[in-house]
Amino acid sequence: LRYGSTWEQDWDRLGIDSWVAAIVYATGWTIAVLLQGLYRVRARYSLRAEAIALLRAGFILGLAVITLLFLYQISNASRLLVAALIAATVGVGLVSRLALRTALNSFRRSGRMTRFVLVAGAGPVAQDFADRLERHTDLGLKVLGHLRSPADEAFTPTRSVLGSIDDIERILH
Repeated sequence: LRYGSTWEQDWDRLGIDSWVAAIVYATGWTIAVLLQGLYRVRARYSLRAEAIALLRAGFILGLAVITLLFLYQISNASRLLVAALIAATVGVGLVSRLALRTALNSFRRSGRMTRFVLVAGAGPVAQDFADRLERHTDLGLKVLGHLRSPADEAFTPTRSVLGSIDDIERILH
């Protein structure tokens, strides 16, 4: 719009197939996000940390695009378009991750997508650990009970003791 032509004409003028450019851009974004560790499964990844990592990925991608434009001597490509495209990519990435996070939290709070935990130990430390797991419903973990160790004989937890650590094979079956 800035130069009074359509985007197809701009790509043709630059001598670049728009589909190839889109695939290279998408691949670059995927690599930048991968480098920031955002494809690893993490139970407690804060939204703030995720946003910062997405901004870093956008910076990496922007630097790569500007470098490619310089190396291939494409001086008539709009730097404003590159900046807007990267800002939009980061924005869409953040919104989609927020939506996914919200959906997962909703599923987990309703009891779906839950994994079960058996806590080894029935003492105060084990009880505190189990309580903390139960408070963080967004983790999707449900404590089934405790396995008593010889050191825990004097303590009675509020959750059920399913047996001793020696009984683990039977309990797991």
